[in-house]
Amino acid sequence: METGRHRKQRAFRLGLVVAVAISCLLSLGLAEIGARLLLPAPWYLEDGESSWPPFMKRRVGAAVEYLRAGMEAPAPEDAYRILFLGDSFTYGVGVDESQTFVSRIVTRLNEGPPNEGFREHIAFNGGIPGSLTGSWKGLHEAAQELFQPHLVVVVFFLRDGQIGAGSTTAVRKMKERLRELHGSSFLFQHSYLYRQLFVRPLIREVGKEYLSTMADGYFGPPARTQEWKRAQSNVLAMRDRAEEHGAKFVMVIFPVLFDLGPDYPLRNVVDVIADFARSNDIQTLSLLPAYTGHEASELWLSSFDQHPNERGHAIAADAIHPLVARLVAHDPNPLPAAPLAPEAGD
Repeated sequence: METGRHRKQRAFRLGLVVAVAISCLLSLGLAEIGARLLLPAPWYLEDGESSWPPFMKRRVGAAVEYLRAGMEAPAPEDAYRILFLGDSFTYGVGVDESQTFVSRIVTRLNEGPPNEGFREHIAFNGGIPGSLTGSWKGLHEAAQELFQPHLVVVVFFLRDGQIGAGSTTAVRKMKERLRELHGSSFLFQHSYLYRQLFVRPLIREVGKEYLSTMADGYFGPPARTQEWKRAQSNVLAMRDRAEEHGAKFVMVIFPVLFDLGPDYPLRNVVDVIADFARSNDIQTLSLLPAYTGHEASELWLSSFDQHPNERGHAIAADAIHPLVARLVAHDPNPLPAAPLAPEAGD
């Protein structure tokens, strides 16, 4: 027979369970409210495709490429000249020129302490959309004669060591999978907190094929690694040419903006590129630490386009500027002024 004492104990336990349950529900409710206030709306529900501005072909000596600007005037004699080489990430697809990391870095240099022997710092953005290192090499040869850079910065995106690993298809597959889940799961559709907990592993799963293809270009069979071998040869040729003309040469590694957590899935690719550069005495900066911890989709131009937006460029500029500033400050020997470039059509 249940005594009064037992009834009190049972009521106490029941009350404790109810209190804990209510506390958990309140905590989840507050967390959900916080998620709705702090997290963006589901990016994978956006419609439309990326819209890039039309590219214009520009002349640099005999080289004609899709560039931000041509090179038809001599660089000022008292300007410290920096040549950036790379692909569409360096070009700054979809971003105003003033917001690219190239322009941001030069602006900071000119706002900083004066550099003895130079009145200003100028940069030529040699980013060529859709290019690989062979195009950079040709542009470098032309720019070396016309621009005569004091410093050459090669910005190597992970895709630049291979062919056929574009991110557009991977992002589209990811969106399709997340949209399916959004339509079939009540919690996924209505809870920001639930999505935050489960989207990341889903992104890893959906992106596995893309990441595998990317890594295959560096660690796969010989037929898949040919472009990486060509890239190494081209980078070394650019380094040698720069040093022959008295210019400094550095390499920046730009990671794929995808799953930027502590277990970045392409860290081995970043490492093999860095190992190549360092083993050949090329000063190297990896941007992976600067991007680690950021939500990748918040750095994209859009849900269809993995190119960095203004925030992505700002992060790159913050990381690259100290390296460039240090190299600029320790360069005591101004090079002669660059000669007048031939007129277009010559």
